[in-house]
Amino acid sequence: MENISNHDNGYDRLSLLIFLALGVILAVTCRDYGYSYDEFWQNRYYGKAVLSFYATLGLDDRATNYLDLYFFGGLYDAIAEALAWLLPLEGHTTRRMINALTGFMGLVGAWKTGRHIAGPRAGFWSLLNLATIPVFYGHMFINAKDIPVATGTIWTLYFLIRLAEKPWDVPNSLLLKLGLAMALALGVRIGSIILVGYAGLALILGLTIQYRQNPGRYTILSLIQSASLPRIIGIPLSVAFGLMALFWPALLTKPGVLAEAMQSAIHHAWGRSILFKGEYIPATHLPWDYLPVYIAANLPELLAVLAIPILIWSMMASIQSWRRLEAKLAIGPILLLVATLLPPLIVIVNHNVVYDGMRHVLFIVPPFAVLTGMAFASLSQIIERNKSVLRHGLTATLIFYFMHHLSIMVQLHPYQYTFYNVFSGGIPDAARRFETDYWLTSYREAAFKIMARGREIAEKEHVAFADRHFTVSVFFVFNNIQEFLPKNFSVTDMGKIADPDFIVASSRWNAHRSFPKVPIVDRVERMGMTFAVIRSRLPLTVSEHSK
Repeated sequence: MENISNHDNGYDRLSLLIFLALGVILAVTCRDYGYSYDEFWQNRYYGKAVLSFYATLGLDDRATNYLDLYFFGGLYDAIAEALAWLLPLEGHTTRRMINALTGFMGLVGAWKTGRHIAGPRAGFWSLLNLATIPVFYGHMFINAKDIPVATGTIWTLYFLIRLAEKPWDVPNSLLLKLGLAMALALGVRIGSIILVGYAGLALILGLTIQYRQNPGRYTILSLIQSASLPRIIGIPLSVAFGLMALFWPALLTKPGVLAEAMQSAIHHAWGRSILFKGEYIPATHLPWDYLPVYIAANLPELLAVLAIPILIWSMMASIQSWRRLEAKLAIGPILLLVATLLPPLIVIVNHNVVYDGMRHVLFIVPPFAVLTGMAFASLSQIIERNKSVLRHGLTATLIFYFMHHLSIMVQLHPYQYTFYNVFSGGIPDAARRFETDYWLTSYREAAFKIMARGREIAEKEHVAFADRHFTVSVFFVFNNIQEFLPKNFSVTDMGKIADPDFIVASSRWNAHRSFPKVPIVDRVERMGMTFAVIRSRLPLTVSEHSK
């Protein structure tokens, strides 16, 4: 790898423009995203239960036994719930904003990591590539589990790379920050304990390269002693595990829950089926290629094509830098490669139960984006030394590609996480082969469509809208639509009302095909993909009534 750690202020300015644009976009659009499948139980109940546990000094112990959520740390949920209570915004918008800001910090972490290893150019490309990976961008607003883990992971890697450069001269402030980054991930998913392994690898690599850089100066023992390992290891782990335990009521009251949580993370009991390559397959019997196929299908076309070459290039570049004893250029890519490749490999080898596409390994996306950023930066320097025709041609091609890709993300809004590239069949054909809106976020838009239709019905019947009562039956998680409807709508799970005025059904598990005799009056869809349908027998207009 060529050392591209230059002070290219132009790329820093471009990165700043992207951050400013993203900040405005996140603030303006965050309320457009609906609640996710798990959110009613996780955010709106578990977060409250965790805070109540401390407010009542443990008398309210709901957080220690609620569903299976007590297998998860409550750090992020408790903070989000406290902020939602403090901020002068309604709950839905507050939670979108908090989650988006957490994802934004993940973008900052990717930028800083790429910039630290290989300069402003690599930082810019790391940021741009991560921000335009739709599955990551879309989850930034709706995923209170995997986005905090992803953000904690990339910041952990950033601090580990800095630690490994000079393991004998690490300030306590960096160790504290490392502990906080690890806590953000560990405080949500116990599976993030893999970060401890990354830390051990970083320390070994750092000590090894220092030993080779100073032949004869150190013995292995003296090098370890000079690095003051008890401090380097003790401070971040104490902070990380201390915060994890502090905000995990079940662990405080029943320490044995740690082993249960680890077992649940490895073999999660989820008995539903998953749409994969056009067939519904039980989650417990997924083929080995489930995760690789979903990862490849969810990546933008450019990154999907270049993924394997970039991984190979990163490995070769790291080996070359290792031979030249260039610490951060050698250690950085190694850690990023391990963080990108090891988790999916563990899932495949252990036959872990995963579902919802690549959601459970979303934390591999930021380190992968940094690897792509470093590769793009190195390639762009090579191109700059070539003839202007080639340079301008490739620049124009890249601009056209990113503009086209961004237009697709805009068209999918606010369902960017349902993106599939052309190699998977493209949009909308991929919707018949893979999961799309698996977290039912389209129910928010469905609620507004029902409300608009209800107003027109009330107007046709010459009654006040607020006085016209409507009933709504919902397939899966009726709570995620109830909050967006006014009080004159009674919303229940499917089957609890004999003849509801409206039926809302997600396309997941083909629920939208149920009750075919009840007319479909509206849909939530993007680019030919149907996410939810609304059925109703209520006539809207005179022409409809006459039919």
